[in-house]
Amino acid sequence: MSGFAAARFEGKRRLVSLKPADNSEATMFTASGNVTVLAIAISNNTGGGIAATVRWRDASASTDYDIIAVKDVAANDTLFINEIPLVLKDADLIKITSATGNALTFTLLIVEALGAIQG
Repeated sequence: MSGFAAARFEGKRRLVSLKPADNSEATMFTASGNVTVLAIAISNNTGGGIAATVRWRDASASTDYDIIAVKDVAANDTLFINEIPLVLKDADLIKITSATGNALTFTLLIVEALGAIQG
């Protein structure tokens, strides 16, 4: 059993999705309090492969870290990254880039810490 499968994450689970309209870097998610990213899915429903990039912005260090660095997502396929439990702190960002606008859908499975849940 992997460490991910054995781990227990308390809080509100939800999906966050974004389909960038162009090929500029976009902020997909901004953490409010402690948030754990459990999985990332990138779906391509076009007829050709498209490059995707996902970055974590550590707000406290003002530094970006690549989670997925220019990875080609095959035509009519989905790329799953599901053993990454990444803990985001307040104001940390997940930023995404698609090489082609309106082509990739990025989805995060997150768990918001119980104290961070609002309304």
